[in-house]
Parts: sequence; structure tokens; C-alpha cells
Amino acid sequence: MKQEVMVHKEEKKTIDDIKMILNGVLCSLFRDDYYLLEKEAKEETINFRLSMYLAPIFEEVKYDDSKISVDMEYNKIMDDEKFLQANGNIMFIRPDILVHERGSHNNNLIAIECKKRYIDAKDRLKLEKLLYSPYNYQFSIGISYLLEMSYFKIEIYTFADSRIDCAQYKFCKKKSVEYDWEFISKAIKN
Repeated sequence: MKQEVMVHKEEKKTIDDIKMILNGVLCSLFRDDYYLLEKEAKEETINFRLSMYLAPIFEEVKYDDSKISVDMEYNKIMDDEKFLQANGNIMFIRPDILVHERGSHNNNLIAIECKKRYIDAKDRLKLEKLLYSPYNYQFSIGISYLLEMSYFKIEIYTFADSRIDCAQYKFCKKKSVEYDWEFISKAIKN
């Protein structure tokens, strides 16, 4: 019988927690699904596998008595479509992977955009805007699957002290069973 783990809002995840979780799921992706990466399977196929590795980590946890779900291409905010407003335009969005409580704004934990190329300005804007109200994701993450360069580029966005922080890393396979995080840079936006 599965035992539920209870997490309280006061125990917010840190970047180190997120890196540890990502380390496990990305290692699984490299180890168990390298064929998909090597054969350049569709981005959605790779994202599906990534979400499968994330689901057991979060879906067995009760977060302030709420059920956390891992969803792909989830385009709803309550009963409406998810959208962002930028430069006077409305952009309807479907983040690749969400770790959140469905039907609520209270427990939006992680929004993830994944690409088989570098994350572009439109993706970055989406990742930044998802940190603000009404979404209030605790983290947003950009993952670039850059197999031709033998690494994934990871961008982890957080909102604190009225500013957005973005830490960038390379996640690379060092030896047949070892993986490593290499810090690239940190950017801050007010």
C-alpha cells in the first residue's frame, strides 16, 4: 500500500531541490530513452517520457491536502484557456509539462518548456510570465535537448524579491553512468 507524503507550503522547494529532481529524471531519460533522443523522435514523444519520470515524484505527495498532478500540454486556467498578455497582445499557451494542482491557483509548482533546439525569446517570455499572477508557478524551467552538442541546457526561473532570477546549466553525460551539472550563468530581471 502506498503511503502518502504530506508537504506544507512552508517547505517550498529550492533550486537545489529542483536540480536534484531534474538530475534523477534526466538521468532516467538518458539511460532508458536515449534511443528516442538519438533517433530525433518528436519533441512531444521525449516530453511524454520526461513527464512519466516526474509523475511518481509529485503525484504521490499531498501538498497542503491537495493532489498534485503532472500534465502535458495543459491549456486551462480554471474554466478558461491559459493565456499571457505581452506587448499588448494576447497569446494562448499550452506549457509542455506542468506540475500543479488542477482547478486551483494555490499549488502551481513547476512549468516546463522543452525544445529540440535552444529556448527562444518567446519561450523565455512564457517561462517568465508563468511566475506571475494569476499562475504563480514556483519555478519555470526551459530544457533544450541539444544532443548534437552532447548536453541538455537547463534554464531555471524563479521569482523572489520582486525580480526574476534565471540560472542556466549544462546537464551532460561525463562517463557511461555519470552525469554532471555545469553552471553557465545567472541573470536577474526587475
